[in-house]
Amino acid sequence: MELLKKTFNFYFSNFKNIVLIMLATYIPIQILSYKLIRPEFFEYLFMHSLIVILVSIPFSIWGSAALIQYTYIRLSEGRSLTFKEAYLDCLKSLPRLIGYGLVTGLITMIGIILLIIPGIFFALRLGLYSIIIIADGENRSNPFKKSYELMKGRTLEFFWLSLLLIIMNVILEFVVEFITGLFLSEALSTIVSGLTSDLFMVTYALIFIIAYVPDSADKNE
Repeated sequence: MELLKKTFNFYFSNFKNIVLIMLATYIPIQILSYKLIRPEFFEYLFMHSLIVILVSIPFSIWGSAALIQYTYIRLSEGRSLTFKEAYLDCLKSLPRLIGYGLVTGLITMIGIILLIIPGIFFALRLGLYSIIIIADGENRSNPFKKSYELMKGRTLEFFWLSLLLIIMNVILEFVVEFITGLFLSEALSTIVSGLTSDLFMVTYALIFIIAYVPDSADKNE
């Protein structure tokens, strides 16, 4: 619970910058999804959904990388990046993040198809890979191997923390959608509740980053 407390303390003390970083990719994704990539352009809804996902992936990875860049620098060096600096500084890491991200997604998907539990296990054990890539900079260490080692003995802890955050998010999204549904149209209510959910789930990424920084420091001492 100490890790959860540190995560929320960091989240709220840096809330403005975190929101700016997230909106920088959230808005383009929404515009692409709802304005430019129209369902009527495609014969099948599946094709529309697939195109939206493929177009959204680079933006999502870039946004996540910028958040990691900001958080890691804030925690390890004590200085705060602007959202522009966060996005530009992580550009050099994007190719590796995309590559390892696709491999992680494939491994997790195969594990879930097999028995579900292996998928969750690998998702958690490899959960630090993106943070390690950002933190290592030009160092080409194996982020999968390093993440697997650092998460040893902490997998169950992160499983329960992840489950708790998911439950909290479901409750929050339901409450926000219910309240906004009283005053806004269904479409706007869905967008607001979705944005609220995405903003809250930033804490999931922060937990891994905040857990990694002291571990990394201890390894280097």
